[in-house]
Amino acid sequence: MKLSDTQLVILQSGAADRERRCHADAKLPQAPRIAIAKKLLAAGLVEAEPWRTIEAPERRFGDHVLRITDAGLRAIGIEPAAEEEPTPPHDSEEERAMQRAATVEREIEAEEAKAPEHRAGRAFWRAAEEAASRGELPPAPDFSAPTHAPYRKKLQRLIELAQAGDAAGLRAVAINPTSTSPKTLIRWRDLAVRAIEAREAGR
Repeated sequence: MKLSDTQLVILQSGAADRERRCHADAKLPQAPRIAIAKKLLAAGLVEAEPWRTIEAPERRFGDHVLRITDAGLRAIGIEPAAEEEPTPPHDSEEERAMQRAATVEREIEAEEAKAPEHRAGRAFWRAAEEAASRGELPPAPDFSAPTHAPYRKKLQRLIELAQAGDAAGLRAVAINPTSTSPKTLIRWRDLAVRAIEAREAGR
């Protein structure tokens, strides 16, 4: 696996830590952290444990903390200490890492699926479009899942502009559609603008 600069820095931080715990730059949002964690877990370069509130925020990758594995150390050119017990052949480190990666992915998907039914899915967007056509602001989408965390402030900003009837301000908010969260923001923003314009046209 060819490591990116960010992945390399994260693994190096784990190698330098007494407990092998990895951390990321404090400015790196959770969405890319989770994506990086999935790749490192799938490659067997790290292991995942549940994140606790006592942990430093820099160590948080979604709802988990990562520990660099022996394979991770070797990937960055460090040979693990000789006294460490070898992994049993019937339960290889790669297999265990893949199992953990699958578990983490299932947990993340479960969190995303917790969004209330009335604030997500086709029925929600159909109702939102109908409301916008009547000049009514559509209800805001549910951003309670951890993967939406980096975008909650922007959603709140859009809601404030929509409630103020500021269509120009809504259009001026820069949103880069790199994943589901910002694409949802764009969709809701456009409906809010449509609602404001429909309301203005009806006066």
